[in-house]
Amino acid sequence: MVKKKELAKLLKISRQTLDQWLERWDEFPVLERGTNGREWQFDPAAVTDFLRARRDEERQRKEARDEALAQLSLPLDDDEVVPGLSGLSAADRLRMAQLAKLQREEAERLGRLVSREEIEAALAEGLPELLRSVRDAARGKCIEFRMPDEETRRLDGAICAAWTAKVRELQVNLGKSELEAYIDG
Repeated sequence: MVKKKELAKLLKISRQTLDQWLERWDEFPVLERGTNGREWQFDPAAVTDFLRARRDEERQRKEARDEALAQLSLPLDDDEVVPGLSGLSAADRLRMAQLAKLQREEAERLGRLVSREEIEAALAEGLPELLRSVRDAARGKCIEFRMPDEETRRLDGAICAAWTAKVRELQVNLGKSELEAYIDG
């Protein structure tokens, strides 16, 4: 048998924590409750068994909660929607999704969020003009350096091929949108 102070020392907790446990758990193993002039008495082995059982119950509850969360089929489980979620527990995925939501709301509040439609409209307007400018600049330099027509056509073809590859890369990154129309410029 040990007293309250000794039990707290054995468990490496404060007396305050032990008092909180005694209040929280009516079934906490006490051999004798302290009263005026009488010390609390505990069986350390019974207390250790009790705390192990509590820890195991808590672990089982956490596993059951994670399992229940894993059953939910949210679009946020998709690594493409919120990158970095695969391999995380359901609770961690939920926290990551909540963080992503907060970040999006903050970006909206600050006016830093641009819609997909706005991006596509800007690309639809800017990409063809950019391609024309690059091709015109290249043709101008070919003329300035008196390059043969065959070399000029070859350079123009290389520019168009590189352009097509970059636009296709944009399509993959933006999800196969209306960019198809911009490839031919």
